[in-house]
Amino acid sequence: MMRILVIIEKAHLDEARALLEKPPFSLSTEEAADTFVRADQGDTRYWLSGQVSDVALAACQQLASALPWAECHQYDLDTQASFPAEWLTQNGLQPYTPNTP
Repeated sequence: MMRILVIIEKAHLDEARALLEKPPFSLSTEEAADTFVRADQGDTRYWLSGQVSDVALAACQQLASALPWAECHQYDLDTQASFPAEWLTQNGLQPYTPNTP
């Protein structure tokens, strides 16, 4: 199962969310608002990870190559399940940790 890990700079968070509302992603405004997770304590980068269609994967890769503030990494959940956490940690970022009491 192919998935993506997307990293963006906070300064472009609104722009990235707006792109998610357009085809081929076509998320609602509410869905796009809840998509990215803060990636660092300094609140400078955000990330998302998820399964996407081939069309959405191609669009994500094209956008990331055209936008200097975005990265898109493809991985296989079946063979690289730990890729997002490992990549984030190796690059000084933090994987998602829910705030539980």
